[in-house]
Amino acid sequence: MRRDDDWNHYSYRYDPGDGEPRTAYVGFDVGCALAPAPGSHGTTLRLLVPEEHAESLTHGLSALPDTAWWVGEERFAGRFVAVLQVDDADGVEALARERFGGISVVVQRSAGWDYFEDRVCPNEHAWRRITDREQLERLGGDMSMPCRVAHAFFGDAAALGRVQERLLAEGFEPVEPAAGERLVLAKEHVPAEVSEVSVPLLRLAREHRCAYDGWWLL
Repeated sequence: MRRDDDWNHYSYRYDPGDGEPRTAYVGFDVGCALAPAPGSHGTTLRLLVPEEHAESLTHGLSALPDTAWWVGEERFAGRFVAVLQVDDADGVEALARERFGGISVVVQRSAGWDYFEDRVCPNEHAWRRITDREQLERLGGDMSMPCRVAHAFFGDAAALGRVQERLLAEGFEPVEPAAGERLVLAKEHVPAEVSEVSVPLLRLAREHRCAYDGWWLL
């Protein structure tokens, strides 16, 4: 089993249909996310088990051949999913079913890298959450108390003017005079929950055809 060392992870909220949002967790191979390899390992196998069997599945994956490349994993709705890209789908699937005969494993197959690109590879919002988390880790300390946080944007003056108008109405304050193609506004909130602010700002910036450029503590 091939499993490269450079992995990262993110989470997102989803509604399973009962009105009670839950959190899903996704781990992924960073190299595949940045530069997918569609010319090789051209079939996706997803091995699904109840979450309590995740450790058993993870341990057993080491028995699979190098034609299987473990590129992602998902945890949601009480399930654990190992996402593999393989060359010999029939052989790997047969070996997986034999290897994990003691636990209930559902094997799902799809062509190409579409599943990885659509469901595992982080989208723009997930990358923002990853960046936020890593920035918080670098800062360290107690991030659970509210403080002033600056948020920056860049783009043309008209677009930034529309963003500023919208955010001033939501309690943001200018940090520095708007200058050229850059706008910096601040609002008091809990840094540990910064993604709940930054992701909507990312959407707002895209809506107004400019770019969100990150945050820092004041």
